[in-house]
Amino acid sequence: MERAVVDVVWSAMKDHELYTPDDLANTLEQPVESVTRVLKFLEKYDFAEQVTKHEMIFRKVASDPSPSDVLGVLETALGDPFPDNRMPDNQMP
Repeated sequence: MERAVVDVVWSAMKDHELYTPDDLANTLEQPVESVTRVLKFLEKYDFAEQVTKHEMIFRKVASDPSPSDVLGVLETALGDPFPDNRMPDNQMP
């Protein structure tokens, strides 16, 4: 996961507003799959919460440090905590 995409999604989310992955993807001109991965990362580490179990609707949770800083620490400690599994490692795009 790219830290730049995490920063873009995090910065686009305003406090107390609700977002779907499609909303953010369209606004940010990013692939919905990338935005969904970022939202799941933000949810996993309590930077965002999914407000309903029936739909993917998220809201930002105020946080310090930033999610990008946490991702950097995770990448350093674990490698990429959210590898892109769309293509097997032994195949080039």
